Amino acid sequence: MLIVTSSSIPPRFKYLPKYYANLAKQATRPDKVELWVARNYRRFPGEIPQLPELPDWVDVNWVEDDLGPATKVLPAAQKWRDQDVDIVYCDDDRLYDRNWLTRFVDSKSKFPGMALTESGLTLEQIGLDREVPLPGPEAIPTSRAENRMYRWKRRATLGLHRPARSRYSTAGYVDIAEGFAGVMVRPDWFKDEDFNIPPILWTVDDVWLSGCLLRRGIHIHSTDGAMRPVSYKPSHRSNPLAKHVEDGAGRMEANRACVQYFRDTYGVWL
Repeated sequence: MLIVTSSSIPPRFKYLPKYYANLAKQATRPDKVELWVARNYRRFPGEIPQLPELPDWVDVNWVEDDLGPATKVLPAAQKWRDQDVDIVYCDDDRLYDRNWLTRFVDSKSKFPGMALTESGLTLEQIGLDREVPLPGPEAIPTSRAENRMYRWKRRATLGLHRPARSRYSTAGYVDIAEGFAGVMVRPDWFKDEDFNIPPILWTVDDVWLSGCLLRRGIHIHSTDGAMRPVSYKPSHRSNPLAKHVEDGAGRMEANRACVQYFRDTYGVWL
């Protein structure tokens, strides 16, 4: 079974209909689509607004307390544990091209037993050194020349042509799976203890979830033909967590603190 999961925050609820209208265009149809929302949000105290009308194929699941952005996968993994399920978790402020899910399904047989991502980071990209190399060839980002061509096409069409663009010229390993582009996992790869996210670290779900995978020996590999999704700008600009500062820690400080936590506690990312 193939399940797509995401979460949302109150300021973005009103943008969900367009998000799901785009998701409905996938060439590979998921068996289930789940939205996970909380009754109590860390960043948005008070009454939760009503969700807009959503397609009947969207299964809305409520949790009592917000886990931060990890809400998009941890409760779903708990729900589907011990079942033959692939979960693709993603963000609600991106518009995915119609072959997005197809790439995950096709890549699963090419890179078995691994978490798959359409975009990832290495330790070096967040300013950290390493002693232990990646378990295999690193994913090679798309060249600057290809990105220049993409920008030229956008300018030539006055910005009306906004296709997804290639993320990697060669598929390979990464340290951190980025949820905004989509990540495929098995529910058994996460455990109940992963819900206990320390202060500050809840803001950086990409690093937290990747660390949970790596501590259990699940490596992270890019999909074959990975594409960078288009931002759904009204939603993307609404209270972005990337600009949030928690107890004096911005995104980069929290990323590094989370890596250090897993280094100290579980001996990964050394």
